[in-house]
Amino acid sequence: MIYPAGGENGKERIKGYKSRRAIRDADKARNCFEREHPGANIGIVCGASGLAVVDCDERNGGRETFDDLCADIGCDWFRGCPVVITPSNGLHVYFRTDGVRVPGGSNKLGPGLDVLTQQSGVIAPPSTRPDGAYRWICGFPDPFSPPPFPSVLLERIATQKPERAAAKALQRKVARTTPQIIHAGSRNTTLTRLAGRQMRFMASNEATLEAFLQAVNKTQCEPPLPQSEVTMIAHSIATTHYGPSVLPILWLEGWIPEFSPTGEAKVALALYAMAERSGLMTLTPAEKAVCDIAKVDRSTYYRGRARMQERGAIRVTERGRKNAPIIELLPRAS
Repeated sequence: MIYPAGGENGKERIKGYKSRRAIRDADKARNCFEREHPGANIGIVCGASGLAVVDCDERNGGRETFDDLCADIGCDWFRGCPVVITPSNGLHVYFRTDGVRVPGGSNKLGPGLDVLTQQSGVIAPPSTRPDGAYRWICGFPDPFSPPPFPSVLLERIATQKPERAAAKALQRKVARTTPQIIHAGSRNTTLTRLAGRQMRFMASNEATLEAFLQAVNKTQCEPPLPQSEVTMIAHSIATTHYGPSVLPILWLEGWIPEFSPTGEAKVALALYAMAERSGLMTLTPAEKAVCDIAKVDRSTYYRGRARMQERGAIRVTERGRKNAPIIELLPRAS
């Protein structure tokens, strides 16, 4: 199934072909691309076409992840695959699904290595964008016969830890964006920014965070800040960003097996999303905001919240009828 695409990035479905609508018939496709939308890019609906595409996005560290993946499991998994080079120098590696459910999403195989399935679309050659063209490596594969999605990648997806993927992506981003020499006047600001990134994705406690900052201070700050000042930065960020030694993903993973899927789990996922967005483990969420994210009604929200509090997963402090309550996400005792 295909659809015409365009827009500034060349990927947006053209009006009339959004949602689930796509073209199955060859004559309709010819009419669409030759008469209705000449010059439009060609988009493929992955799931409906029986395809799963590994999308290697170089701008988000995909090439490094691709190399790491080959180092870990070898390169046989993509031999014989139709492969496209994208205008941004990324890769699209095509597989067929053969009816097997392949989990899709961003960073499924690591930072910058997405898996496109289900309703996801992929732009195919000879489509173009202002920055270049999509092109097949070694020309168009005729016949077009991708190999089945390999079990080794399914296993990789099942065991991929999102916080580890985020941590690797952050390491690369920090290396690209942090100056080799941090001069006086920007040392405190730069270390605070790095501390926020570290605490969000990598450092599991204050001691780990401080060790990282002290190393950066010693090797990159010119002249280095006093150790006591770096200790204060680490303490400040660690206690305001998620609280001591707690990350939202660890809170969720610790408690989610205890929650009922119909109520508590939905509310927990909404609170987790809010904590990730704000960078805090203490929230003041409006009732409507939680209900909208969790897609539950008011009564389900309050029942789920009450049960989570009974289990010790959260602490709720009411502040009167006109003020949103304070909700603290509490780590599960190990």
